[in-house]
Amino acid sequence: MTGLIEGRIVHYVRNNDHVPAIVVKVENKEEGVVNLQLFEDYNGISYVLSAGYSEEPTEETWHWIEQEETAEVSQDPPTT
Repeated sequence: MTGLIEGRIVHYVRNNDHVPAIVVKVENKEEGVVNLQLFEDYNGISYVLSAGYSEEPTEETWHWIEQEETAEVSQDPPTT
C-alpha cells in the first residue's frame, strides 16, 4: 500500500466516529494491517492492534483522512 509508513495520521472508525490515529507499526503493508495510537476526545489515548484497512469507512477499520473541498478565500481586506 503506497504511503503507508509509521507516523502517518489516519482515521479509525469507532462507534461511527472518525478518530484521528497515528500509525505506530505497519504489520502487513500489502494488506494495510497496522497498529494505531488513537486520540479520542473523551477517552484520551488508546491503542488498536492489527487494525485492517477499508477504503470505505467501516466500523473498527482505518482509512485515509477524507479530503474536504476548501472554500475559496479572498485575499482582499474586508470593506467597512
